[in-house]
Amino acid sequence: MKEQPKRAPFPADEEVFERNLAALVSRCYEPVRMEGATRRRALRAFADGCVSRAHGIEVEGAKPRRFRLVPLLLVAAAAALVIVLRAGAPTSPNEDRDAILASGRVALAPAEGPWRPATAEELARGGDGALLPLEVAVPDGARFALRFADGTVELEGRAHASFRGAPLEGILTAGTALLEREQRPGSWSLATGTGNVELVHGRLRARSDGAREEFLLEHGAAIYDGPGGRIPLEEGRGLALSAGRPVAVGPSGPNVAARSAAPSPPTPSEATRAAVPPADPAPPSGGPLVRGRALAPDGSPLERFEVALLPARRGNEYATAKHIEVHDAEGRFLWKDIDPGTYTLFLHAPGFAFTTSGPIELGETPVDVGDLRLAIGGSVRGFAVRGADGSPVADALVISEEATPQNFVPLGGLEGTYAPIRATSRADGSFLLEHLTPGTHHLRIGAPGYAPSWSEAIVVEEGRVAELGTIELTEGGAVAGHVLDGLGEPISGALLIVTPLDQTAHVKTHFARAFTDADGAWRAPDLPPIPMLVVFLGREGRDVPRVRPVRIPRTGTLVVDFTLAASAALLEGTLLEADGSPVAGQNLALAPPDGTDDFANFDAANTDESGHFWFDEIEPGEKLLFEVSTDGSWIRLLASVTVPAVPGAPLELRRSKNVLRGRVIDGPMGTLPPPTKIEVVRLDPDTGSTVLAAGLDANEDGTFAVPHLPNGTYLVTAHPLAEGRAPASSPPIPLDGLTPEQDVELSLPD
Repeated sequence: MKEQPKRAPFPADEEVFERNLAALVSRCYEPVRMEGATRRRALRAFADGCVSRAHGIEVEGAKPRRFRLVPLLLVAAAAALVIVLRAGAPTSPNEDRDAILASGRVALAPAEGPWRPATAEELARGGDGALLPLEVAVPDGARFALRFADGTVELEGRAHASFRGAPLEGILTAGTALLEREQRPGSWSLATGTGNVELVHGRLRARSDGAREEFLLEHGAAIYDGPGGRIPLEEGRGLALSAGRPVAVGPSGPNVAARSAAPSPPTPSEATRAAVPPADPAPPSGGPLVRGRALAPDGSPLERFEVALLPARRGNEYATAKHIEVHDAEGRFLWKDIDPGTYTLFLHAPGFAFTTSGPIELGETPVDVGDLRLAIGGSVRGFAVRGADGSPVADALVISEEATPQNFVPLGGLEGTYAPIRATSRADGSFLLEHLTPGTHHLRIGAPGYAPSWSEAIVVEEGRVAELGTIELTEGGAVAGHVLDGLGEPISGALLIVTPLDQTAHVKTHFARAFTDADGAWRAPDLPPIPMLVVFLGREGRDVPRVRPVRIPRTGTLVVDFTLAASAALLEGTLLEADGSPVAGQNLALAPPDGTDDFANFDAANTDESGHFWFDEIEPGEKLLFEVSTDGSWIRLLASVTVPAVPGAPLELRRSKNVLRGRVIDGPMGTLPPPTKIEVVRLDPDTGSTVLAAGLDANEDGTFAVPHLPNGTYLVTAHPLAEGRAPASSPPIPLDGLTPEQDVELSLPD
């Protein structure tokens, strides 16, 4: 197997960070609110040092990867789209928390969800993915909740601290909270005894001054709650403990705080939410931030509302919207320390439709979206009924794809998915989906025991109710199976995704998710009877994705099993442009030469920033390596490769300069053709056999181009999608690199 990349060491010259790391590993607590490489390093230390040593979970060899959707093109007479969804962290079947802790494992629970044991990969990767927010418990009695997705973390155990929107790193150990900011030596604080430090919002700079512990607030407000009382902190004032009593210090001199002077602490539910301060005339320096103001339809400020940021869809990379709750009398919000990038901002409050702003670019320059005025919106009324007899379906979940601030929407329930605009059908099957932004909407209706159903487009107007009529729900089909290793042993905790084959049929990407149990069994119920893809993603960082196109039955269960190769091999290499520059972010597919007619089983990978890729746990032998577009609109042969039984030197593959161009015309009149699929095959002149070389759509004017084909002889076939039309094929076309561009014209017969 491939040697794993070396992990970045912790900075040896940073005393504070080393001290926190020691506390982290020794006490099995999670670092709080870390970003970027710092967070990844600490999470790896947590997994290696804390989990594997204290709880017996082996994590060596895990290869964290970004969650992605890897599209691949299926070819069976014409090309069709395949999408592989890498979403969410692998999990195991649900178990009771006490039983999990009694067995010495770490327990996790999604928000309002059942407890289950954590996997090593989950803990190694940390707070990313669709399962957040999570609550965590470890066997020594410590318990904390992670809210990385919202920028909020709550920890409970021997000490307690809640961090809201502050760029802090914190570790709790034996009743001690260590805080640091930006890893600066000396920028730390010590809260002793049972004292709690709570940051309501803003940035905190903490110092140690001899025998006393002092906190100085840079921005916003904080509350200290510990031995001797509680005390609020104000701008420019610090806190010291004197004889067990909190003492405020600052420009106006020390003052002993009374318990009654402190505001009431937030409720536990409030402590798990992200909060932001109102917008200031001079925003603080630091990471990206966005600010604005929320207004009601009459122009008055909203005091309670939500702000969500949805990352721009980058190909098929899985990403979810983050959101915060804001309480501000003037309706102002400021959200800072956001990852740089392109976002759409959603503003929402109960009783109103979404208002959006964007796309907005968040970077070094603060972004002010100004005043955002909410509207009541319009509504859609309809009825959910059984298709078999027309009887009403109660408790059906109704959403609008356009009013769901996500790019990828799970089938079934929406647990853990930010989607506040939703409705549920009543006992008579009626539903009213309110507060929709005026415009065109597509509704999805689903209920347990039924396949989801999508409505036709319906136009919503401000202040009016659109009548959808009756939506029929039918009993869904299911797909299930087992996952076994090469020795026939079950593989548990493996992730599988089921997603529609035709991703263009809906506004959003919809998917179902399933995990294998201790017997390697998995099941995805309540699926629509359409062509879908079953994607085996396995255990994060340990298995290569495998894809099976299937047609879901109207009733009953389709069985799809996966067996991993007993003699796993490895193919590693680098993909470069013709000039030697790396090809980054490219989807790749690996298939046997005789498996390209239906692509019933293939492996998938992606190139990283350096063009590096690898396929592991694959069968040795002759293979065809394909490039696949991010949106699944084309597939193209890259090279014929041999996968050795024993790993050899990594491959270096360069794209060729060959380009095959063509034009499809409709008959002898030369008019524009109907929508047409283009299939390119490579011909073996000696045997007459062919293998797939490319599949793509012709442009509206009938033109097409296939770049980077390797040297060889090719045949091109145009498949018109119009019913009753016959295909047209080309004569053999040589590509030898000496004449890099070849042109072909295909005339569709009458």
